[in-house]
Amino acid sequence: RDLHSFPKRRSSDLPDLSTDTGLLQQAQVMYEVGNLKRGRDLCRTLIDRFKTGEPVEQAYVLLVRTQAALRQLKEADRNVKLFGKRFPDSSYATRMDDAEMDILERRARRGDRKTLRHLEALVEANPYGPRADRAQLLVGHIHMRRRDYIHARDAYNTMLEAYPKSAFRLDAEFGKGKATYLANQGVMRDMGFYIEAEQILRGVLEGNPDFADRAEAERILNDIHDRQAERQFRVGKYYERRKR
Repeated sequence: RDLHSFPKRRSSDLPDLSTDTGLLQQAQVMYEVGNLKRGRDLCRTLIDRFKTGEPVEQAYVLLVRTQAALRQLKEADRNVKLFGKRFPDSSYATRMDDAEMDILERRARRGDRKTLRHLEALVEANPYGPRADRAQLLVGHIHMRRRDYIHARDAYNTMLEAYPKSAFRLDAEFGKGKATYLANQGVMRDMGFYIEAEQILRGVLEGNPDFADRAEAERILNDIHDRQAERQFRVGKYYERRKR
């Protein structure tokens, strides 16, 4: 269609950026469409201009999420602490806790030991809290990043046993299968590890056609199949020589 055939957006449809709600609405739109820097700047403008009120509290949460997505983790940490001081009884405290988990997830990707200890302490202090399952998952992710596959496998297994109804269960199952596979790399390989990893990963793929890491799971399964075939071939050659 010709661009001119689309109806023009009326000025009344646009948020009023002179108000706190208008700024918040526009910041949310920018975040959702991926214009993170613009969303961040709008949040800052709202907070600086209006100081207090429900939209300001919401803007703090959105600002932290945006800064975490932009990997501006120190700034995000400072705003989490500032939010806690300015609004100790905020009804958005739970949402800020979730935003803080976004920061920890970013740090987990680096394999940071300090973050590992922080997450372990978080789970230990409140094992039945609303973010304990995600924290335990990130413990596994950090061990994976540090190539400590046995501890990663144990961490994912703990998550699966402790939080069987978690929304992150599929991620933990994939992590456990991948960690089991990677723990079996080296000179002496145990086929039992490969069998276990294969069972876990096939379970992940069955009934989950849109699983985000499906391609990687299939690559691991193909490699396991090749190694099993190679092992069978060597065993066959061994017995063939014995018969001579």
